[in-house]
Amino acid sequence: MTSVAIMPRITAVCAVAVVGACAFDASYGSGKYKCSDGVCPSNLLCTAGMCVKPGSGADGPMPDAPIPDGPRAVLTCGTPGMIGSAGGTFMDTTAGRTNSITASCNGGVMNGPDAVYSFDAITGDHLAITLDASFSTASAYVILTCTEKPGTPICAGNAGTSGSATWNYTATVTGTHYLVVDATIPTSAGPYTLTVSR
Repeated sequence: MTSVAIMPRITAVCAVAVVGACAFDASYGSGKYKCSDGVCPSNLLCTAGMCVKPGSGADGPMPDAPIPDGPRAVLTCGTPGMIGSAGGTFMDTTAGRTNSITASCNGGVMNGPDAVYSFDAITGDHLAITLDASFSTASAYVILTCTEKPGTPICAGNAGTSGSATWNYTATVTGTHYLVVDATIPTSAGPYTLTVSR
């Protein structure tokens, strides 16, 4: 049987005049939450003195839960998301973002709220790019210079991907490339999953 060593104990108490009082009392050890006071982070339940995921049964205590609604990645030309040499899967939303890039792709204008990622490539590198978005006008495309409005950059290869189709992109120059999640309608935005295989 594994025992959990108790590390520093954090106790916070606040009193609200006349209305009542609130308390939080948690013990941390080995990256897990103990809940001697019955209080756990959101989405976890206090069971047998430990915070566990609901319905986890014998799965036991869960590691510290991620903090929901934390700071969002900026995802602009100045601070793009980074796509490493192994590619990856990126989940976010264009909702609440600005229309900073108005690109021209195959005769269409991409002028919705956008999210920008960057990757380095050498001539001849191949990337498989798939965009799965909750909104039908979503598109992903590559530009070689991240030019914000009022500039209108042309999509590399004058193409991109939409829907859940996979687009095979081949770099024609060496250097930094920008992969943009965008839309053809200014008011169209929502959650997306962007998958890049290299």
